[in-house]
Amino acid sequence: MKARLKHKIIKERLQGILYPRVCPVCGKLIRPDFTELKNLTPGQGFPEKDPFICPSCEGKLRLAAGNCSCLKCSRPLEDERAEYCLECQRTSHVFDFGIAALIHDEEAGGIMYDLKYHSLRCNAEFGAFEMAKALYRTGGSTGSPLLDVDVMIPVPLHKHREFERGYNQAAILAEELSFLIELSFGKTIPVDTSYMERTAETPRLKTLSGTERAAGITGAFRVKGEAGKYKKVLLVDDIFTTGTTLDECAKTLRQAGVAVIYFITVTIGA
Repeated sequence: MKARLKHKIIKERLQGILYPRVCPVCGKLIRPDFTELKNLTPGQGFPEKDPFICPSCEGKLRLAAGNCSCLKCSRPLEDERAEYCLECQRTSHVFDFGIAALIHDEEAGGIMYDLKYHSLRCNAEFGAFEMAKALYRTGGSTGSPLLDVDVMIPVPLHKHREFERGYNQAAILAEELSFLIELSFGKTIPVDTSYMERTAETPRLKTLSGTERAAGITGAFRVKGEAGKYKKVLLVDDIFTTGTTLDECAKTLRQAGVAVIYFITVTIGA
């Protein structure tokens, strides 16, 4: 892992000569400092400062998963005495539970939008770093219970949309997160991008209501791999809006014999 980090640092410096990295929020030139990552010892904490965003914009980010958040989806609770947010009280989710790192507001939402629609793949490094921070924030030096899984499965894109975009942002996030998990928690969790596929080219869900989302995504996935191969899965995606996509993925995995299904996303709606 340290060798891979060294390679990433060298690559960052070389790319920085031709394509200097900028803050994903304000566009200010930044030079990522990887000192804390280089000095990490598994199980000894995780850096608070995100090297992929400038300090002033990092201060604007709103954390999701924390002490007063929904036990199902990690959305912040309005009533500190409650265990679940209003959305999760009204919805019978198929997944067991999960966490999001940040509130989907102008800053964090803009970063994810650029990752999905403006080919800024480097924003996945920011997203994975924030997810790793959330895993540490909710589980300490040993990590969140979400790390007790067999595999990470990124939410699939339909092959036509992935060809159009050139990549699946959830898969990039999962690969970056897997690297950070091993570096910081000493746990190796493989990423399987081929176990499940999206068979239906659904409409862009961000434009639909909750009911329309559920109808549009029903039956959109299937398992390609061997049924029963995995018992515990961590689903990875960029944004949690209503949870319908994650629920449909979870339903498909349940039918393939997966007993425990968690999720992690970069952002979630407030």
